[in-house]
Amino acid sequence: MHDMGIISKIKSKLSYKEVTPLYMDDLLRDAYQTTSVVGGSLKGRIALVTGATSGIGFAIAERLLGEGCRVIISGRNVQKLQTAVAELKRRSCKANDDTLSTLLLNQYDAEAVRNSVDGLFSTAPVSIVINNAGFFGEKDHRCEFRSVTEEEYFRTIDVNLKSTILISELAAARMAQYGGGNILNISSICGFSRNHYYTPYGISKTGVIRFTEQLSAAYKGRGVIVNSIAPGSVATAMNHSRMNDNIASFHPLNHIIFSEQIAALAAFMIGNVSKFQVGEVKKACATENV
Repeated sequence: MHDMGIISKIKSKLSYKEVTPLYMDDLLRDAYQTTSVVGGSLKGRIALVTGATSGIGFAIAERLLGEGCRVIISGRNVQKLQTAVAELKRRSCKANDDTLSTLLLNQYDAEAVRNSVDGLFSTAPVSIVINNAGFFGEKDHRCEFRSVTEEEYFRTIDVNLKSTILISELAAARMAQYGGGNILNISSICGFSRNHYYTPYGISKTGVIRFTEQLSAAYKGRGVIVNSIAPGSVATAMNHSRMNDNIASFHPLNHIIFSEQIAALAAFMIGNVSKFQVGEVKKACATENV
């Protein structure tokens, strides 16, 4: 009783707020996928989403299927691609063999990326490309950089930056030939954060941000709209978050971001409204690490 009295006195003198735990579950996740955010303006368009077997990429693929797109998801693991397709078909009534397909894409191999993307654009009029594939290592998570090996550094740069540049340049050139399209690069708030200035991940995402601005300027007036989203902490496996985790703590919103929220923003930015957003980098972080 005496200890409780001391605690009460401390609370009365401090700015004290009790945070109610918020748990991520299917019901909460589904709430962000049910309503169109573009009013049907994406219906019938063909979209390539890289790194779409889980996390943000998977959520974007699901969102675009719901908006009426034909979606091609890419990844470098056949089994994971097959699992993602099965799950998308289970979750979305619009996912079927006509609207959903896969592209095996090893983004560590520049020549393989070039051949795969060239082949895809030769057979399908892709007008949306979402560059989402990324790698976030343990040392990035701990904001380490002095102990990063050359191999670790280039592994991150190759996937996060080099492949994004290559795919975007190939896609932009093709899109300009047949009427335009949208390229949306998923960067990160780490590209702005001092904590990650020297980590491979932070450097790579800063590069994505600057590249987005430069590519957008290069295709000004040619119908190719290039933008980027820079998410903060998102509830994904790469960020060490899982379903049913308590995600209420250590964030300005009292919960970290859901992949489905980023997916809704992505759809919004490639819909009709994107005609007024060119070369933009939208921070989706609720002031986290800014």
